[in-house]
Amino acid sequence: FLGIPFAAPPVGNLRWKKPEPVEAWDDILEVTQFSIHCTHFLAPFYPLAGIAEGIHGEDCLYLNVWVPEAVDQASNVPVMVYYYGGGFIIGTAEMYPGQKLAQEANVIVVNFNYRLSALGWLSMQLLLNQGDEVLPGNFGMWDARAALQWVQRNIAQFGGDPDRVTIFGQSAGGSMVSHSVISPQFEGLFQRAIAISGVSSSFFGLTRQAKSNMLMMSEVFGCETENPQEIVDCLRQFDDNLLDFWGIIGIFMQGKMPSFLPTIDGEMIIGEPSELYAEGYGKDIDYITGNTHHDSAGIIL
Repeated sequence: FLGIPFAAPPVGNLRWKKPEPVEAWDDILEVTQFSIHCTHFLAPFYPLAGIAEGIHGEDCLYLNVWVPEAVDQASNVPVMVYYYGGGFIIGTAEMYPGQKLAQEANVIVVNFNYRLSALGWLSMQLLLNQGDEVLPGNFGMWDARAALQWVQRNIAQFGGDPDRVTIFGQSAGGSMVSHSVISPQFEGLFQRAIAISGVSSSFFGLTRQAKSNMLMMSEVFGCETENPQEIVDCLRQFDDNLLDFWGIIGIFMQGKMPSFLPTIDGEMIIGEPSELYAEGYGKDIDYITGNTHHDSAGIIL
């Protein structure tokens, strides 16, 4: 089942907002093709996964479900939900089809798109000490939460057990899984977790540059003002590709390495990950972490 909407399109005034519920439909929804993938850093020049060029955008919050052939509505089999990687700036669920894992392991496999780069992780944390509520960041994490809430509501209709959900992810996805384990926003949404080649305390798992990124973005696009809401309103006027690609390039040109990454916002990510783990957050989750074999070799080759 491909291209199932799990949140309203985060476009217009919903850009840089937590995901909103999907508007219900009356007719049968055809779910036989992957959705477009979320706007990413290289989207104008590099279509991922062989998709036709241009098949990307902000209306991308869709998920996919693979069910083993022998499973029916009464089967009650375990569920595995995958978070893809890509450094938080590229990636799409389509790159990781789940039919082989579903069939061989007799589990239902779900994966989903989440917002990337400037559209998924731009934040005003610590900006002028007044921007936190306007643009708290971590929108990709909120997308992951919305996808897991969809699983809890609907997976039994596919033959899955909502009380046996494992989340797993690689690289940036592994970091998101690790953050999910210790975030109070994910309580009750899964029981097991596997973080591969990335955890919340990885060097790329959390940024302290949210303020400088936001200031540079506002400078690149001529949105300089001391009012955080006015900055956001100004940036919302720009096309998603222009905003994402040229925002990153503009920061590079100023000699900075952009880091559109998760940030401590006090609600989704409530503190330093190592300290939260030490305090016992996530202690009730069965948790595995490790690395893939020859990580990133595919990019080099």
